[in-house]
Amino acid sequence: MKKTVLLITLIILMLASCSSDDSLVQDKLIGKWKKTKVVEDGVEQEPNCSYEGVLEYKSDGTFLSETYSDTNPDVTITDCSLFSTTSGAWVNNGNTSYTSTVDGVSSDVEFVFKDNNTFTYTFESNGFVAILTYERQ
Repeated sequence: MKKTVLLITLIILMLASCSSDDSLVQDKLIGKWKKTKVVEDGVEQEPNCSYEGVLEYKSDGTFLSETYSDTNPDVTITDCSLFSTTSGAWVNNGNTSYTSTVDGVSSDVEFVFKDNNTFTYTFESNGFVAILTYERQ
């Protein structure tokens, strides 16, 4: 009987020690994201094939990006198809700052989270400004 009580006590202690650690918080970026809005130089753009792509950030510090393009030369018909798939690595530098690395080239980016399901990314180059909005899928 004492062995049974001891065994049950040990099992309970083991189960209690296996509870989740609330101090480990998953990064908000982890998951699949789809582009929902693009604003270029202050003008909201009409949805196009680029909205079909998906970004997937994984908990192991890697990501995949699918890019779609209109392959139909007739501008009146949209024919979206997968144009490229890119993989790389990402690191959270703290706050909203991330480093993304593709083919050995790293760049720092800032993702501003509206909530757990929406973030924006601002791209600037030679006076051109684009604000991309993504939602969790």
